[in-house]
Amino acid sequence: MCATKEQGRSVSKRRPSPTIDAVVALLEHHPDGLTKDEITLEMGKGEGAIESSIRHERYTYGPVRLHIARWQRSTGKGGKPSAVYVAGPGVDVERPSFSSVKDKRARQAKYRARHKAVINARLRVRRGTTTANMFSQLIR
Repeated sequence: MCATKEQGRSVSKRRPSPTIDAVVALLEHHPDGLTKDEITLEMGKGEGAIESSIRHERYTYGPVRLHIARWQRSTGKGGKPSAVYVAGPGVDVERPSFSSVKDKRARQAKYRARHKAVINARLRVRRGTTTANMFSQLIR
């Protein structure tokens, strides 16, 4: 097995895995791109296999066969952004920072607005302004 040096990376002369070939073929049918979770659902393979093959392909060859077109906020993962992959060569979009003070305050304000009744009920019980009743257990 021979290896060449390209852009500071050791590039293997091996044939890419069939999993990454299937991922690239799937992405070619979705020009808007897919996240890792969407690729996993479409292919019916394990999440680890998809993630591992994408990571290996990008580390070994760079953004040649697939690249990150944009980042989208994901629900159910703490709001962490998910990369949206698109087939073909291109430059990766930089990962946005959602951890600024402004973003954190916006998230907290949105949470408080959505859960206003529960927050107020907890505060009333904690302050002792209302007596605990049988329905207060449902609030906690």
